[in-house]
Amino acid sequence: MSEAKKAHIHRYYEVVDAADVEGVLDIFTPDATYRRPSYPDMVGADALRAFYEGERVIESGRHSVHTLVLEGDEGFVGGSFEGVLKNGDQASLEFADLFRFAPDGKVSFPRATSTPLWSEPGARPRALRVRAQTPRRSSVSVDDAPSTTMTGMPQSCW
Repeated sequence: MSEAKKAHIHRYYEVVDAADVEGVLDIFTPDATYRRPSYPDMVGADALRAFYEGERVIESGRHSVHTLVLEGDEGFVGGSFEGVLKNGDQASLEFADLFRFAPDGKVSFPRATSTPLWSEPGARPRALRVRAQTPRRSSVSVDDAPSTTMTGMPQSCW
């Protein structure tokens, strides 16, 4: 079952990057609750469709999965994203996503946390670091990382 869950998670990023809204909706249960920073909880297919068809500030891009950990009915992903916003600005960020699987194998509770790789002018950029603490828990911290840079991602994306 864990290989099927891994494939399901990878498929999510593939369909998001392809702007395949129907493919995205197929990943989730009909009553899934999706949580993203700076957005109200999105509950159900209609809310997810509204987000992916219009509210999302990203025009196009590519997710890269760097870490994928499965434990029971949960999957954790750490990765990066490079793309273009709807306003034409370039976007670059690291993300940490949590997926909770329903018994049918679809995702019932996704949670996204994105950390832009930039700060205010003159401030040191930040990077996301993930540390596994126990088999069922992990912690995510944001640290100073002078080697990372980013421009263009509004706070509403993270």
